[in-house]
Amino acid sequence: MNTARNERTIYDILTHLLKKARDEQQPITSVEAFDNNDVRRFAETVNKVSDTLGHMWRRGDMVDRFPAPKQFNSQAKFSYQWKPEPKAAPKAISPKHDQALDRSIRMGATSVPDAGASTRRVVIERPTIQVSDDGANVVIDLPSLQIIIRSRA
Repeated sequence: MNTARNERTIYDILTHLLKKARDEQQPITSVEAFDNNDVRRFAETVNKVSDTLGHMWRRGDMVDRFPAPKQFNSQAKFSYQWKPEPKAAPKAISPKHDQALDRSIRMGATSVPDAGASTRRVVIERPTIQVSDDGANVVIDLPSLQIIIRSRA
């Protein structure tokens, strides 16, 4: 029996059950998951299902864990369901943002600089952060914050 394949199959079956639990807004316990025939084919005991659910929860952003309701036929401590889909993706910083104008206004400039005059070189650009360098300063742009690091020389 291929153990690695069984592990993957158990994860796939439990993922399907947890997503169904999310859609029905009814978390499931390891005992309820073990009652599923597909799970029983690949997990020998309820403990195996419990361990797998616990591992999925500890991995982070996949599974929510709740206290299990007390039932006469179960000693389960926790119930699980797949985490809801995020409402909206974080907004990316637009590279076309007129940073030269913002910078000159913050620094007290009396004239508006030409938008094309900025000689900043983008060092790192990710969806929620941009790091640029203009030779004298390093600028870190976040969605709601801008950090300017000036050279002392």
